[in-house]
Amino acid sequence: MHIRTIVAVFSLSLALFGTLLAIPAGSAHPGAETARGNSRASSSLPATQPGLLIQGRVQLSNGRGAANVQIYRAFAGYPGELVATTDQHGAYQAEFVYIPGDEMITVWAEKPGFTFEPEVYYWRHYAGYEAITLDFIAEPIRCAYLPCITK
Repeated sequence: MHIRTIVAVFSLSLALFGTLLAIPAGSAHPGAETARGNSRASSSLPATQPGLLIQGRVQLSNGRGAANVQIYRAFAGYPGELVATTDQHGAYQAEFVYIPGDEMITVWAEKPGFTFEPEVYYWRHYAGYEAITLDFIAEPIRCAYLPCITK
């Protein structure tokens, strides 16, 4: 078997069986909930380039898309950077980012006046190609007293 075939099989196995940690808002313990990400190869990019493609949808609890939500991504030890903004239907896709080896990834959503569930996605990206779908539910912040103080 060629090394390229072995790497492709290894990457596909990780995409199908790797775990993703979704940390719910207000969770007492950061590792309280483990969820499986929807990893799949993208038809628009060759799966031979090691790195990460993030896409997904942000919706309100009524199922409607949440527009103009900013999606941030951070690597271990680095501050986050804005990688995408949702469209009018709540969909987003970040540009492919080259990652030559293993890396801890954190992804979260932000929009003033809203909280998000899960609050953050956090997982280990292993060397290889990974395309993953990360969805969020947006909830408007409701305040009993004014002024309402948010993050």
